[in-house]
Amino acid sequence: MSESRFPEVIDDIRELIAEGNWAGLNLILGDWQATEIAESWDAFTLDEKLKILRHFEASHAADIFENLDHGRQILLLENLREEHAADLLDEMAPDERADLFAEFPPAVRDRFLRLMESQEAQDVRDLLAHAPDTAGGIMTTDFAWAPSSATVADAIQRIRENFRGVEAVYYLYVLGPGDRLEGVVTMKQLLLAEPETPLAALMRSNLITLDADLDQEEVVRTAQTYDFLALPVVNRGGKMLGIVTHDDIVDIAGEEATEDLEKFAAVIPAGEETGYLQTPVLQHCRARIPWLIVLLFLGSASGLLILHYEQVFKAGFDLAWFGLVFSLTPMLCGTAGNAGTQSATVVIRAMAVGELDFAELWRVLRKELLVGMLMGGVLALCGFVRAFLSETVSYEQAFVFGTIVAASVFVAITYATTAGAFLPLLFRRLGLDPAVMSSPLLATINDSVVILIYNSIAIHSLIHLVPGGPS
Repeated sequence: MSESRFPEVIDDIRELIAEGNWAGLNLILGDWQATEIAESWDAFTLDEKLKILRHFEASHAADIFENLDHGRQILLLENLREEHAADLLDEMAPDERADLFAEFPPAVRDRFLRLMESQEAQDVRDLLAHAPDTAGGIMTTDFAWAPSSATVADAIQRIRENFRGVEAVYYLYVLGPGDRLEGVVTMKQLLLAEPETPLAALMRSNLITLDADLDQEEVVRTAQTYDFLALPVVNRGGKMLGIVTHDDIVDIAGEEATEDLEKFAAVIPAGEETGYLQTPVLQHCRARIPWLIVLLFLGSASGLLILHYEQVFKAGFDLAWFGLVFSLTPMLCGTAGNAGTQSATVVIRAMAVGELDFAELWRVLRKELLVGMLMGGVLALCGFVRAFLSETVSYEQAFVFGTIVAASVFVAITYATTAGAFLPLLFRRLGLDPAVMSSPLLATINDSVVILIYNSIAIHSLIHLVPGGPS
């Protein structure tokens, strides 16, 4: 991706603003994408930003404004004159505007709603009535539609007259009485059909629709399955409420992936658009430390198990064996933790794209059990070699220690791989987010289980192979 050259003209834009040459400002800014201008927005002073928004063509100014994060948007609205702020809000896409209003305190929200055009203000109220993470909360109410009685010629004329300002006209939605969605016609169909063709004869009536209360994660899955540029949102009575467009779906998919990644790393999702560098240090700490506190206490279980097994070795064996066993505990815990994380990552990813659910549990467990056993066999051989080369008194002791480590690696890897696949599926079944089965949490649980496996195998092996331990 090539770098934007917009920064090269910032000085020219500043000069035009200083001269009050608004025609020149519109001319030069009109050659650039709103996203490019937004990326260099902080290069301008607050006064320059306000003048750009006031004097740049209204729809283009709104495009720039929509590409800023909510913090910057609120700062600009607070410093614009009320009439300019209202014009800017009126020009915004309905879904973007509703997202911004959701950030306002109630008093500020009411003040700006009173300044706006009545229809735009009502759109905001309607969208805010839906939960923000649902199809109704992310949809736009701007879409092209025509009555079912219209012909192709009527529909094209209607689009020209009524829907010039619509953000995305991918489809024409055909509505019946009470705004019930009856069908959809693509722009290609509309342009190629004869003018007198009735829409009812052209439309597709077997529709994929989104319920207004559908969670946005399911919205993304539906869009990925059917690959439409936009999906209609309806209420339970079939009334058309709006559409979710592909650009919104891309944004949501990114948000969901970021949230899952944060949860998987045991970081509490911030739920904000603020970038890493703009996020204060204390906010970073607040997002990370709660899980670290939980993991700290959970991790103490591993220490208690080690203390317990130290006493067992002292009571029944020469303590040298405990030193040998303990020396490779970090290796086993780390390897098993990595295996569990690999398995969990693969399963969570498959669940995220809709490939797996709890109904596939036994197939998943069988597959991961075989994968774990195969990997465990290879790693057990490596573990045997590593243990055999440890500092022991004799070849017999080296062989016994190698056998203990090999058996422990095989069992631990098989367990960790299977558990890494099972726990996310179990969480989904319980109605919890599978991503909460985070890498640190899974590794912490695995540590305790691996220590239990390792020391249990060591004790039982020593009892049968070298009673009393080495002298």
